[in-house]
Amino acid sequence: MGASVSAALASPAVAEISYQDEEPAKSRRLFLIEGVAGCDSLARLLAPFAVQQARLTEVRYSEAGDRFSARLEVAELSRQRAETLAERLRQFPIVTSVCFGWLGLAAVEA
Repeated sequence: MGASVSAALASPAVAEISYQDEEPAKSRRLFLIEGVAGCDSLARLLAPFAVQQARLTEVRYSEAGDRFSARLEVAELSRQRAETLAERLRQFPIVTSVCFGWLGLAAVEA
């Protein structure tokens, strides 16, 4: 995650990942989040998901220097709730970028 992560962290971005026009009936939301690391960064990131009662299926968090990157997969989350979560995360002072999209179940199980 060395140079590619720090290059991505250098410029804040707001993007949305989408690979097809329609989502499969069974899918998972994927959130990619980057920002400034702190002793409670992970707890701050997870709090909005708890409030929305989102079921996290995978959490990957890593720090490099004073920056973090997180990859969160959430099951059974509507697009509207995902957009709400992404907007709340973008408002956090520690967050520099949030991307979200969906993964089809076949891609998740592979």
